[in-house]
Amino acid sequence: MIRNYIKIALRGILKNKAYSFLNIVGLAVGMAVFILIFLYVQYELSFDRHHENAEHIYRVVQHQPGNMYMGSEMFGVTSAPMADALEQEFPEVMAATRIYRNRNALLSHGEKHFMESTLIWTDPKTLEIFSLDFIHGDPETALSQPSSILFSESLADKYFGRENPIGKTITYIEKHDFKVAGVFKDMPRNSHFIMDAVIPFENLATIENRPLDRWGNNSYYTYFLLRDDADPNALEAKFPAFIEKYAGDKVWNYEDEPTRFILQPLTRIHLHSRINFEIAPNSDIRLIYLFASIAFLILVIACINYTNLATARSARRTREVGMRKVVGARRKQLVGQFLGESTLLTLLALILALVLAVALLPAFNRFIEREIPFQPLQNPGLCLGILGVVLFVGLAAGSYPALYISAFKPILALRSRTASGSKGTGLRNLLVIFQFAVSIMLILSTVVVRNQLHYIKNREMGYNREHVVVVQIRDTKLRKRMDALKTELKVNPNIISLATSTSLPNRVTSSTFAKWPGKPDDVKLPIYVSVADYDFLDVYEIQLVQGRNFSRRHTSDARGAFLLNETALKAIGWDEPLGRPFHHWGNDEPAGRIVGIVKDFHMHSLHREILPLYIFLEPNQGRYLSIKIKGDGIPETLAFIRNKMKTFSPNYPFEYSFFDDVFDRAYRAEQRIGGIFSTFALLTIFIACLGLFGLSSFTAESRTREIGIRKVLGASSSKIVILLSSDYLKRILIACLVVLPLGYWAMSKWLENFVYRIKLGAVPFLLAAGLAFTVALFTVSFQTLKASTANPADSLRHE
Repeated sequence: MIRNYIKIALRGILKNKAYSFLNIVGLAVGMAVFILIFLYVQYELSFDRHHENAEHIYRVVQHQPGNMYMGSEMFGVTSAPMADALEQEFPEVMAATRIYRNRNALLSHGEKHFMESTLIWTDPKTLEIFSLDFIHGDPETALSQPSSILFSESLADKYFGRENPIGKTITYIEKHDFKVAGVFKDMPRNSHFIMDAVIPFENLATIENRPLDRWGNNSYYTYFLLRDDADPNALEAKFPAFIEKYAGDKVWNYEDEPTRFILQPLTRIHLHSRINFEIAPNSDIRLIYLFASIAFLILVIACINYTNLATARSARRTREVGMRKVVGARRKQLVGQFLGESTLLTLLALILALVLAVALLPAFNRFIEREIPFQPLQNPGLCLGILGVVLFVGLAAGSYPALYISAFKPILALRSRTASGSKGTGLRNLLVIFQFAVSIMLILSTVVVRNQLHYIKNREMGYNREHVVVVQIRDTKLRKRMDALKTELKVNPNIISLATSTSLPNRVTSSTFAKWPGKPDDVKLPIYVSVADYDFLDVYEIQLVQGRNFSRRHTSDARGAFLLNETALKAIGWDEPLGRPFHHWGNDEPAGRIVGIVKDFHMHSLHREILPLYIFLEPNQGRYLSIKIKGDGIPETLAFIRNKMKTFSPNYPFEYSFFDDVFDRAYRAEQRIGGIFSTFALLTIFIACLGLFGLSSFTAESRTREIGIRKVLGASSSKIVILLSSDYLKRILIACLVVLPLGYWAMSKWLENFVYRIKLGAVPFLLAAGLAFTVALFTVSFQTLKASTANPADSLRHE
C-alpha cells in the first residue's frame, strides 16, 4: 500500500510539473532560510557552554544608578580585591578569579612583532574555573611563576611554528620577558571572551604600576565558581553587607542611590548583557528573536503556497477520491495518502534546500560576521531540526488539503469534476492576505530602516567626517616624541592638519562630575571628558560659539585650559563663562580656565541626546592621532604616513582607519537590521509570488470557457485582465489595510531608540503598498494576459 502511494505521488509530481516545480522551489527556499537561521540561533545560544562548569560560573556586575557612562548604568568590571574577598567571606564560592583584558599588547619573539588583542592578565584560579585543554605544560603550575606566559595553539604556531614553545622567551612591549609555560587548544569562537595569551595577574602591579589592593578602582572582571547546591539569589542578597564591610564608601553613589551588585550567569552574558563595551550589534537576544521569527514566517509562507495550490487543484482530484471511496477506501487512508504526497514533495524540496544552504552559507557567514560550519553528521541538534522541519512542513502544508480533499462525497465527486472546486476559496483568500501582509510589513520595515540610516549619514553631526585618517597610538614612548612626528608629517603638502586626543568626536567615553569654585554641594552634574591638543577643533572643523580655541600664543593655555559645549553651559547656568576656573576630573584644585564654548556636536550615536562635555588641553597625551588630508593622492599620502610611523615606532604595526568608516561602524546594528529586512522581504515576495503565479494560472484555466464567451460578446483583452486580476488585488488591498497600522506602530517603537530620528510620513507606507501591488499585478498579469489573448474558438472547445 505504501509503495502504491509513493508510485501515485511520483506519478502526480511528474504529471503536474509546473505545480510541482512551484511547490518544490517555494518549500526549498523557505527550508533553506530556516536551516541557515537555525544554525545561527543554535550557535548564538551555545556561547560559553563548552566549559565543564558553565552552569555554576558567575560574573559580578554593577548597576550604578545615575552613571551615564556610554549610555548604560550596567558595568561588567569591579575592583581587584573583589575575588579574594569573595572566597574569604562566602564558603559557597569554591574559587574566584580576576581577569584584565589587554586589547592592544605588543608581543615580540626575535624579529617577530605583533599587536595582540586577546592578551589576558589573570589568576591561576582561572584554570580551575574555566575549561582549557592543555597541549603542553601542566595547568596546575602553569601560572605559578610571575614570569610565565601561556599561549593558545594558534598563537604558538604564529610565533614558533611547529616547535615546542615551552621555555621560549616572549617579550611584552619591548622590555618585559616571559617564558612560555603552557600551550592550550584554541578556545571556541563561541566564547564571550577569548584567551590567546595569558600572563599572571600580579604582573599588573609591577609592569603596569596598577594598585591591586584598592576598592573603587573598577577595571577588572570578577568570575567565580559557585558550589552546586548553593543559591545564587541568596548569595546576591548578601552583597550589600559584604560591600559595606570591604569597600565602604568607595563604591559609586549618586543622589543617595547606592550601587547594586548583581550575579550574572556565564551562559547569559553573550545575549542578555546590556553592559558597557559589551553590546555588540549581532550579540543581542532581540536580534535572535527577530531572525527566528522571520525565518518561521518564511517557512509558514512556503507552507501556505502548498496549501493554496493544493486546494486550488482539488477539483481535478474529485473523481479520483470518489473512485477510491467507492472501492472501499476509508477517509483516514486518503488522508494518509495526501499527507504522504506532501511529505514526499517536502523531502524533494529538502534536497534542494540543503544544496541552497551549503551554497549560501559563506555569504550568510559574512553577513552575520560568524564562521558557522555546516556539519549535520556532527550536529545532532541540526539533524533533529531538519527532521522537525520536514515533519512540520509536510504536516502543516498537507494537512488541510488532505482533510479537505478526502471529505468529498463520492456521488458528487463522480458526478462533476468541479463539484468542490469553489470550496476552500475563503481560506485561500485569507492565506494570500496573510502572505502579502507579511511581505508588506517587511518592505515597510526595510524602507523605514534605510531612511533612518540615510538620515544618520546625512545629518549635520557638528564635525567633519571626510578625509580624516585616524591612527591609534599604542606605543607609549611615541607620545613623548609626538611633536617631532607631527613636524615630520607636516612636511607633506597633502596633510592639512594633525591633532591628538583621548577620544574621537563621535565616541567620548570618559565621564566625571563637573566641579568648579562655588559649586553648591547638593549639585551633581555628570559631564563627559575629552583631552585634546591645540588643533583638535581645526581637524574636525568643530565650531566655536563663544570665546576662542586653544592657542599656542596664549602661554596660559599650556598651564590648563577648557572648552565647554553648549549643553554643559546651559546645565551650569552661567551667563559669562569665559575666564572662569574649572576642575579637571573633579580634583580639588582648578586645573585651568574656560577659554571658549563649542557648538554642540554628537559625541555619541543618535540613539542618545547631546550631554554636557568639556575638552581639556593636554598636548600629545592622546591615544589617537587624527590627520586631516587632501582628497587627492590618498594612497601616496597613506604610504608617507606609514613610512614616518615606522621610522618613529618600528616594532608597532601601522594600523589606520578613515574617520567616516569609524562613524559608520557605530551604526552596524542598524545596518544589519536593514540588511535582514531587505533580504527577507525579497524572499517573502518571491515565495508569495510563486504561489500567486500558480493560483492565477489555475484561475485562468478554470475560467477558460467564461473568457471565451466574454470575448465573443465583445470584451477586450484589457477588461479580461482587469477582471481576472481584480480578485487578487482586492486581497492585497485588504492586506495593506490590516498591516499598515501595525507597521506604523512597530516602526514608531523602533524609532524611539533614536533621540534624533526621521518622521514617519506617508511615503514609506505608499511605497510598501505600491511595490506589493506592482509585483502582484505583474505576476498575475503574466497568466491572465495569456488567457485573455487566446483564440475564443479554442477557449469554447475547452473541457
